[in-house]
Amino acid sequence: MEKWTEKTAVITGGNSGIGAAILSQFIKHDLKVINLDINVTEKDSNFDENSKVFNRKCDVANLDSIKENFKWIEENFGVVHILVNCAGIVAVNPMIDPRDENTEKVDKTLDINLRGTIHCTREAMKLMVKSDDYCMIINFCSILGHIIPYVGYSLGAYHTTKHAIRAFSETIRQELCLCKSEKIRVSNVSPGGVRTNMIIGTGLSEEQLSKFKFIEAEQVAETILFLLTTPYNVNITELTVRPVGECV
Repeated sequence: MEKWTEKTAVITGGNSGIGAAILSQFIKHDLKVINLDINVTEKDSNFDENSKVFNRKCDVANLDSIKENFKWIEENFGVVHILVNCAGIVAVNPMIDPRDENTEKVDKTLDINLRGTIHCTREAMKLMVKSDDYCMIINFCSILGHIIPYVGYSLGAYHTTKHAIRAFSETIRQELCLCKSEKIRVSNVSPGGVRTNMIIGTGLSEEQLSKFKFIEAEQVAETILFLLTTPYNVNITELTVRPVGECV
């Protein structure tokens, strides 16, 4: 990780779960980390040039909020070397349920998981190109972005966004190839079951959750270090990380 020392990394959703675990690893390896999270309070917000972590309140479902934060990043850091799109939500919401409350869930999931990932990536890439240095984009997908299991309930919007993120990651990778840009790598990470508050917040019962196997967020964070330590001419485009024995 020495080659990333003092480089600038942006993490969305770094207040909890996998994002928080990655943030901790980046701090240990002396990166400058900007955490963009909707749950950052005014008390948490800080700017100290000697600090390793800079917390910024950001609603990734809101394009103006994203643009405002990346403008701040440009003004204070100039460039971005690493982007980790980790912010996301999941909820039980059948796509064919026409009720207004379900429509709101669908729209919110699309806005945060998909549009947030797309717009943060677009803004970060402006500053990556400006850096003229080796950079990396890591988009968090899910095993549910590869399969759509029927388990008695539907995570319809979540499945949809995660399949779309895989397509988006490959699209920008190919666009970079067409531009003959070899300094920005794009990786898609698809975890299986991970024990986080997001999983607990799905509304599934303890009995339903007990049927699944889980790994810890810290274990997923270690795989991100693996991606970053590969040689610059190696692009691991897809990394799937699952608990041993997971049957989904």
